[in-house]
Amino acid sequence: MKPVPSTLRATLGIVLFATTATATPTATAHMRPLNPEELVRWSNLIVVGVVVNAAPAWNAAGNLIETEYAIEVLEWIKGESEGVLLLSMPGGTVGEVTVETCLTVPLEVGARYLLFLEDPSQPLLSPLTGAAQGAFQEVLGEDGVTTIVAGAGGSLPSSTTAAEVPFEDFLAGVRTFVEQVEATPWTRPRREEDPALPARDFDPNDRELDPAPRLPAAEEAAKTAAPQAGPSTEYGAEPVRRASLRRPGLKFRWEGLADTPIGWNAIPSGWIWYPHDQYQMSKWNAYGGGVHYIIGPYSKWGFGNGRFDIAGFPPNSQMLNQFGRKWGSNELGVTFSYKNLLGDISEADIALNPAFQWTLDEEQGARGDTTTWSFQQTMLHELGHGHGLKHPWEYQNVSFDSVMNYSPKNYRLATLTADDAEAIRDAYYYLGSHDGMISAFSVIDLPGTKSAGYEPFGPAAPVVEQGATLSFLGEFTVQTPGTDHLSSMTVEVHLCPKRMDWTGCTYAKTVQLPGIMPPFTSWTYEAATLGNYAVPSNLPTGVYYIALKLDASGNDEVPANNASWVNFDQEVTVLPKTGGNPGGGCSITTLDHSAGPATALAAALALLLQRRARPRAKPNSSPPPPARSQKA
Repeated sequence: MKPVPSTLRATLGIVLFATTATATPTATAHMRPLNPEELVRWSNLIVVGVVVNAAPAWNAAGNLIETEYAIEVLEWIKGESEGVLLLSMPGGTVGEVTVETCLTVPLEVGARYLLFLEDPSQPLLSPLTGAAQGAFQEVLGEDGVTTIVAGAGGSLPSSTTAAEVPFEDFLAGVRTFVEQVEATPWTRPRREEDPALPARDFDPNDRELDPAPRLPAAEEAAKTAAPQAGPSTEYGAEPVRRASLRRPGLKFRWEGLADTPIGWNAIPSGWIWYPHDQYQMSKWNAYGGGVHYIIGPYSKWGFGNGRFDIAGFPPNSQMLNQFGRKWGSNELGVTFSYKNLLGDISEADIALNPAFQWTLDEEQGARGDTTTWSFQQTMLHELGHGHGLKHPWEYQNVSFDSVMNYSPKNYRLATLTADDAEAIRDAYYYLGSHDGMISAFSVIDLPGTKSAGYEPFGPAAPVVEQGATLSFLGEFTVQTPGTDHLSSMTVEVHLCPKRMDWTGCTYAKTVQLPGIMPPFTSWTYEAATLGNYAVPSNLPTGVYYIALKLDASGNDEVPANNASWVNFDQEVTVLPKTGGNPGGGCSITTLDHSAGPATALAAALALLLQRRARPRAKPNSSPPPPARSQKA
């Protein structure tokens, strides 16, 4: 009988689930996705080894179970040490109590792994680089073939063509890639805590509770472009993909549910981040009813005090004091939660990493060329954990957008999607609403990974002349987060000098979308459904960003998600008309780009990676503007 070769499978997105009705503290986090080169760069050690022992125990503070793994190292691919390698990770089971954390990849005793380790000598929340992005397990394949499965939202090795790769061949490719990466000089970015970022004082004995929770503040509706009536309405094509987001059984996985209303010890009014945490609570409440409320505010926070605290930006001194562990290099935020004996959430605390630059400017926070991260988007994500929602890729293959995804920075928008809306309805209150949503990008299923792929919509060429024709490339998406059908749907196209800003925008055209769209669905349209746009001869020259605005029948109850702008690198520059093109036409060149920036690892591991090519608009070739460090 032919021996069955081993299968390489990433142990990514795996979370321990409680099997008893005992009290269970949990932790979930918002990670910065790492590309393969970053995975190597941020790792002080890369090893191949066998797990020979796992020993769980309570930490010194008695509030967190830690598991110490003993690794018999078979090969040091990067770095070197002596003897058995010991790794300590939060999570594990002691008696009838189980600690769960999605930062932790539980390692199987007796299994062989490829591990990327940030710095095992430091007491980090996770010793694995990028948490679940840094572990690959060798397992036996029943069908005799091998594959690479990526997860955790990272840009890790994946086989988009179901390539069969033996474990040893994969390791050979990794060795070559690591050598190539290490041959290029690199300076590790400094992660210095910003002392100006505020945090509550830590005191787990402060147990004061407000008996009268209050509704959080809701953000005023943003200014939007008035509905336009063009000379004529064009008619678009049918969507190329239709996806139902209605819950099929256990579509949404929960850590547990909280008694409502949840009373958050919200950010105090003296902080410049006030009341943007409340605005994100109101976004969840728009679909799930009275789930998130506010109390206090109280000046202290502490895990184990029975209160839902927003800690702010606690430094490593506080994290070490409370958990005996400090922030990892790529952890944006974390939500610690505690479950009661019935499995329900009785406490959740949210903390953000002060070593990152944070901003309230959502345009800056959703740019891949800045080092600032959106406070609103991260808080919206962590509040989802606060009411019990897990990451979608932890339990299913994801091909849809969600604020709970580890999406690339360009797509980290503080917006709830149809999947998010249906998730909170599924768990709490089924609040009906009339709501449509549009996104100037598409989300696809990436073979070989449980995480979703994101692809931009934009101009077919980065430059167009006055009087010429502008075409579009890529796909855009329309969703129904509401509970009503959408009919008479139209999409307006605008050219704007700034993203996420209607000031000075030029209306281009209106396209009627066919059909009636059911609730809880996502329809994806090719850019060609918008046709072309004849650029006026008198349109001022300069840089423009395409904005799409959705209008549909009925009174939309969440107007903030009715508009979407292209990515920062999908701008189009309008130049003065020249006499070199008879008839005023403009030659539009279709440029071929990959589904994501081609990584060095993809080149090094050509045996594994054959990224699907898709047409893309040409990114801006000019240098990006300097990143702005913003505290507000």
